[in-house]
Formats: sequence, structure tokens, C-alpha cells
Amino acid sequence: HRSISNFMVRKVKAKCLDLPDKNYIRINFELNEYKEEYDRLFDEFLKTSKGRNFDQQKMAIHTLNKLMAKAKVKDAIELIDTILMDENIDIVDGVEVRSKKKVAIFCTYKEPIAMLATYYKGRCVVLDGTVDTGSRMAAVNCFKNDQNIDLFIGQTKAAGEALNMTFCNDCILLNFTLTRSEIDQITDRFHRIGLKKMLNVYMTVCRNSIDEALYA
Repeated sequence: HRSISNFMVRKVKAKCLDLPDKNYIRINFELNEYKEEYDRLFDEFLKTSKGRNFDQQKMAIHTLNKLMAKAKVKDAIELIDTILMDENIDIVDGVEVRSKKKVAIFCTYKEPIAMLATYYKGRCVVLDGTVDTGSRMAAVNCFKNDQNIDLFIGQTKAAGEALNMTFCNDCILLNFTLTRSEIDQITDRFHRIGLKKMLNVYMTVCRNSIDEALYA
């Protein structure tokens, strides 16, 4: 033990597991009716950014990020509905089996989540910071097993870790986190042992906004 205590073996998932690919798909949205408010907030951000510390800068970016997430809701609904129009097709014992698709969407902010939950009332489960730890797996099981539930709405922090979502192949990111590792945590809820098909990750980008920089 003393001889090897200064060493470790690091096994990378990509080299250990034979999983289907992650397919990242960029989807462009417009700010539309939120553009005027965005421009005002962005100009204010540029004028005051030099005098702000790191935490203040980050809060200003979150304010812009939240506004963009709200701006995307309408187009995100159209994207969700388009995905749900399709079907899963599996071959079981040589027989073609069709099933309804399910979609998961993740967002950092409560207001866009509430907007989506209101629109899909009765067809979705919501897992945000208000859901206690003991109820989180129940929400995932409801999404998995209830044929009337076809949408999972997850808050990034609350639903981005410790869940197994390998039965779902379509994941939408309504906004970008400020670190790539947080996005990897979200997509790895799906991309793990048990995933049978390629995972589609839809990266929504508001054109002519800081989303372009965050995406890059």
C-alpha cells in the first residue's frame, strides 16, 4: 500500500463503456418581443462591467441568461411538440414495437420552468429545488412509466445530478450554464449504462446575444 499510495489509476468513461454517441444539435431562436429589454440590460451591463467584481459580473450574466430563457419558451414548445410527434421504434424478438417519445428539458431559472409547466399541465413532471430528495426518484419513475406524461422539466442544479434517465433519448437545454462540466453532468443523466440509442442534445441559442459566446 505504501508503494502505490502516490499513484492512482484514472479510467475515462469513453474508454471503458461502449455507449451510443451524444448528438449535439444547435437550434437557433430569436429574442422577438424580449429584444428591447435584452438590449437595454446588455447596454447597462457593458457600461457598468468595469466597475463590478466577479460575483456582480456573474449576477448580471444570470439576469441576461434568465431573460433569454424566457424568450425561448415559445419556440421551445414548438420544438418539444415536433419531437413528440415522432415515435420510438424498437425491435423486440424480431417484432417491431412502437412507443411514444419522451422529452426532457433543463433550465436554471424558475420563471421559464413555470411557464413550461403551465403550458404542459397534466403532461409533465417538474423537478426543481422545491422537490425534496425522497420524491425526486418518484418524479423520474412517473416520467418513465406514465404514458400520459411525456415531458420532464428539470432545474439544472436539482435535476442535473444522481438521476438515471437512460430511457429518454431527447434532451433540450433551454439555457447554458457558465461551466461546461455542469452541462456534462446534465447530459450524463442520459448518457450512461443502459442507454440503447443515440442521445440527441438540443442546444438552444438566441441569435445576436451573449448566448453565442456561451455556446462557443
